[in-house]
Amino acid sequence: MNNEPAHLERRLRATHWRLHLLEVLRALFGGLLFSLVLFQVFFFLELLVDLPLGLRLGFWAVLLAGWCWLLWFRVVPELRLAFRPRAADLDRTARKIGTLDPAVADAIVDYWQLARSNQAGVSPKLKERSLQQLAERFRHLNFSEIVQPAILKGPGLRLILALLPVLLVGVLWPGATARSARAVLLPLWPDNPPLPLQLNNQSGTLEVLKNDPVQLTGHYQGVVPEKLWVVIQASSGPDTTARQRIPLAVSPGGKFAYQMSHVKEGFRYWFEASIPGRAFRHRMARSGIGEVLVRERPQVQTLQVKLTPPAYTGLKPQLLDPNQGEVSALKGTSVQLEVVSSKPLSRAFLLFQDSTRLPLQVRENRAQGQFIVKKDGWYQVHILDRDSIPNYRPIQYALFAVPDEFPFVEVVLPGRDVDLASDLKVPLQVKVRDDFGFTDLKLHGRLIRAGSLGDTTRFSLKLPIRRTGAGAGICEILWDLTRFYMMPEDYIEYYLEVRDNDRVSGPKASRSRSFVIRLPSLLTMMEQSAQAQNEQLEETREAVEETRELKKTLEEIHRELKKETQLDWERKKQIEQQLGNQKQVLEKLQKVQQQLEELTKQMDAQDLLSPETLQKYMELQKMFSELAPPELQEAMQKLQEALEKADLNKVKQALSEFRQNLEQFEQSVERVYELFKQVQMEQHMDELVKLAESLLEEQKKVNRELSREELSDREKQRLASQEQRLKEQAEFLDRKMEAALEELKQQAQEAARELQRAQDFAQEQQLSQQMDQLRQEIQQGSQTRAQQQGQHLQRQMEMLQSMLQQAQQNMLNEQKQALMQAMQRVTRKLLRASFRQEQLLKRSERSDMASSQIPEIARQQAYLRENGSRIIQDLIGISRKTFFLSPQLNPILSRLMRSMDQALKELEERNTHRASQAQQQAMASFNRAVMSLQQSMQQLSQSNSASGFEQFLQQLQQMAGQQGQLNQQTLSLFQQQAQGKMQLSEDALARLAAQQEMIRQSLENLSQQMGNRRDVAGRLDNLSQEMEEVVKQLKQKQVDRKVIERQERILSRLLDAQKSVREKEYSRKRQAEQGEAVVVRSPEQIARELLEREDLLRREMLRSREEGYSAEYWKFIKLYFEALTRKNANAPQP
Repeated sequence: MNNEPAHLERRLRATHWRLHLLEVLRALFGGLLFSLVLFQVFFFLELLVDLPLGLRLGFWAVLLAGWCWLLWFRVVPELRLAFRPRAADLDRTARKIGTLDPAVADAIVDYWQLARSNQAGVSPKLKERSLQQLAERFRHLNFSEIVQPAILKGPGLRLILALLPVLLVGVLWPGATARSARAVLLPLWPDNPPLPLQLNNQSGTLEVLKNDPVQLTGHYQGVVPEKLWVVIQASSGPDTTARQRIPLAVSPGGKFAYQMSHVKEGFRYWFEASIPGRAFRHRMARSGIGEVLVRERPQVQTLQVKLTPPAYTGLKPQLLDPNQGEVSALKGTSVQLEVVSSKPLSRAFLLFQDSTRLPLQVRENRAQGQFIVKKDGWYQVHILDRDSIPNYRPIQYALFAVPDEFPFVEVVLPGRDVDLASDLKVPLQVKVRDDFGFTDLKLHGRLIRAGSLGDTTRFSLKLPIRRTGAGAGICEILWDLTRFYMMPEDYIEYYLEVRDNDRVSGPKASRSRSFVIRLPSLLTMMEQSAQAQNEQLEETREAVEETRELKKTLEEIHRELKKETQLDWERKKQIEQQLGNQKQVLEKLQKVQQQLEELTKQMDAQDLLSPETLQKYMELQKMFSELAPPELQEAMQKLQEALEKADLNKVKQALSEFRQNLEQFEQSVERVYELFKQVQMEQHMDELVKLAESLLEEQKKVNRELSREELSDREKQRLASQEQRLKEQAEFLDRKMEAALEELKQQAQEAARELQRAQDFAQEQQLSQQMDQLRQEIQQGSQTRAQQQGQHLQRQMEMLQSMLQQAQQNMLNEQKQALMQAMQRVTRKLLRASFRQEQLLKRSERSDMASSQIPEIARQQAYLRENGSRIIQDLIGISRKTFFLSPQLNPILSRLMRSMDQALKELEERNTHRASQAQQQAMASFNRAVMSLQQSMQQLSQSNSASGFEQFLQQLQQMAGQQGQLNQQTLSLFQQQAQGKMQLSEDALARLAAQQEMIRQSLENLSQQMGNRRDVAGRLDNLSQEMEEVVKQLKQKQVDRKVIERQERILSRLLDAQKSVREKEYSRKRQAEQGEAVVVRSPEQIARELLEREDLLRREMLRSREEGYSAEYWKFIKLYFEALTRKNANAPQP
């Protein structure tokens, strides 16, 4: 039993050794499996893509790394446990053996621990006995059962399965398998069989010029390569290792080539090819190395171009930027070139597009030359070095020969076909342009005679050119056509031609459009003006009707708005539509005003209007321009803003204000329309007189021609043609008299009777038949009889002209008389109303609030107000018949109605004090209205017609003459003071100040009489302030340059006012005339003017006595006038 522990230890150690050797084997099996799997991965990769050497070496690196890890961490530890176990290791093995029988699992461990124990104090026998007992318990166990070789079965099976793919591929593709396995297992093993392909470099070493093409050639022998490349490597430069592989096409013939279009630098080259077959997959066939050597060409380093324009242009030479060879220059420009080359030159030349060559002068590396720009094209700079090597592909520089542009001529004025005015002069304004200048400007035309002759005369005029800037000029002349002796219906067709100063290609000419200047016949002018007037009058009538309809619609809208509580969308759109309609009416009237202005210019230029009718047309233009006052525009704007805010109350208020302004607008439009018709009627009478005068003058010309001894056939034919035209004019005159007679029958009976006598006379004398007979006698050559007939016709035409002038004068007198009577009637009504108002005033002043007379006073005040409204309607009717009625009446009558309304209101409230104040104001307004009408009647009686413009103009001329004399006196005094010849005298300055004050007061009186009319260009409304400043400075003894300049402005504006009234720019009479000395009467004393104002009432009283009132009523009127005179003397002027 003593050997039992040792035997157990040997058994345990043997079992422990076999157990760990089995683990070593299992680890080795795992290593083999890893190796096989790793091999298969690289094997199949190699089989598919031919791994490079680096990856194949990587296989061994990974394999070795794996085995090292396996040995170090798995095999070595197991071997140590197997051959050098520790007690703890054996304990673990004992426990594993105990797992064979759970009943004795702890007995082996206990036995093993007790056998190793050398603890003192333990009885050996007891120890031995315990060991025997423990041994008996596991003696039947076989320790080797825990060593299971079957654990190697799984790794072995996996190893075999992993080997199967390789074996399968080896069976299917033994050659590829062997090569791939060899490549993976033996990466460094040499396997280079002879290549089946050889490449030869045929081109070898080449020498070329820079930028020349080069071809690299070669051929192959053996198998056809899969791919073919040429490899290029720079032989100089910063990077000589860089290579460029360029694929080439493989041809079955064995030859191949590579073409380079241009070579700039030298390089080395060779050819490479890939060989078919897996055995040569990683091997390339390569040819021998060749080299291309490059020689430098000469280059144009600098090109300098200088352009010298032709001398006639006046342009300075231009130096282009370096290397800027493109030339864009005027024809005839000299182009100078200087070339700098990179190498010394042997020769150089310019090659042009037409293949011509221009040699350049060469010196070392420079070349110079010049040429003239003649046409578009291009040129090249060719240079050759001393080896006769040319530059590569010379740059092609464009040549643009810019032509000297054609000049341009434009007829600005008149710029259209025009009718010749009676002065036979046409203002001509011509603008010319050219890039460098002009040679001359000519007017070419032809005169085409009307009638059966149809002869034509050509002419040409050289016109002056005034330069206005670089390449620009203007010609402004007043072309007098008198020398052409044009007859009615003759016309001139003309155009302008300008030539430039081109001395290279020759002067070029340009023409303007052709225009026509026609001398219209009187018939044509009258027909055209009548048609235009009828159109304008019809448009004005339409504006009147549209305004009435608009007013009616607005009244309906206003009534409907009173019932509504909010502004809906439909109502808003309705009001906006009416606003739009009003704007359209204003635009239509503005268009009529512009057309009327143009027509007035035309008729005045053709001398179709008398001065009085011309003034009325100008006043019509003014009235048209004032139809849309600022108040109406402001009311329309307020209404539009209220509609945008959708505020019903504001809309109602704005609509009410708009309706009030629209009512005034309606009255103004109706007045313009009625005055337009009246002026048209007067113009028709002007035309009749003008036509009769024209017939008489033309017949006199024919008679003078007939009085000559002998007439040629051509002259007889011309006179017959003139007489035929006179016949046509006579027939036209007869038709015009018929039309004018219908108009006069309604307005001027006496003038109508006189016109009827003139028409009867013309028809009785059969003027048209006599003219036709005269024409036949002229054509037949009966000159004596024709002369007698012509004289007879002349006497009859003189009689007819006298009758027409008398009819015209009768019409003007009837108009003036009717207007004066209407004004007198209204004046009497105003006087009676003023008298009644004074009576009511006295009754109101004597009454108190409790008086029983107040209702009766209010009733009579209301009756007086109605009477005032009727008087205003009468004045409106007068205003529609004349321009003369002063605009000052409008505010006077407005204050009159407001005062009477206020008086009525106060009487209703029994406030007699305030009522009497309002009645006092109403009476003052009645008196002022009477004064205004008296002034109008006085001026009307002194005027040639009902317009009053002649007197207005005379007063302006008188004031201008006085101002001119005053300016001369002031300037003389200023100059003498500046020269030190005299000191300023207080008396002289006071006299000058008094004269200036007198002119100022006269101006204010004139402005009040004419209502501050805005049609004068001088704007007299603030001219009085200028005069006040002069008076103030003269009183302060200040005579300096500012005073002189202010007086000059005053005189200039007075003269401009006359010019504006006469509108001389419309008339052919606007010419420069010699100045004449103006003799001016001094104005009457201011006190006398004031006395005349007061005496107006007395004169009116005397006129009223002639009306045939009863003696009792006349006594009453006399007392009333005396009371007014006393009040006027004591009260301040209104």
